[in-house]
Amino acid sequence: MIAWLSALPLADAYAEAMPPSPEAPVVIFDGGGVPILDLINPETEDVPALSTVARAPMPVPAHVLVFPVVTRRGGPGTLAPNPQRPALPGGPGRPIAIVGDDTPSRAWLEANAARLREIGAAVMVVRVASEARFATLRVLADVPFAPASGDALLERLGVAVWPLLISADGEISQ
Repeated sequence: MIAWLSALPLADAYAEAMPPSPEAPVVIFDGGGVPILDLINPETEDVPALSTVARAPMPVPAHVLVFPVVTRRGGPGTLAPNPQRPALPGGPGRPIAIVGDDTPSRAWLEANAARLREIGAAVMVVRVASEARFATLRVLADVPFAPASGDALLERLGVAVWPLLISADGEISQ
């Protein structure tokens, strides 16, 4: 008990030296994996290259491919009107468009390319068969693109359609 009582002043000093910061993020849920922005900004120094992100955690052959990208939890469609708009709490910090390699997504990319550039958005391609098809999508909008399955993200958002735009603060729209 004496050891515990003698530790109290130290605990108080530590608490005073480290006040909670209003700017510090609060992690409410961590599902693991790689943050979306890490996939979209592969040129950042501290971010693993896309090829390392796409590998399984266990040793695998060096020829593991990113393509095809498959997302089973959704498809092209229209976001249903809902009085409680879907959102990503906290937001990704940067606008992110979610598209596939389908006619509605290509039309949406073409129609919104200037706006995506203007707001500094990046594009996550959640369904595409090959690297060649991915390259044809990248031509439609001059913004960063990343191929990645959207299953976990769509489940988290509670939506099953794309194309979508997730604003920097987490609002979802089409």
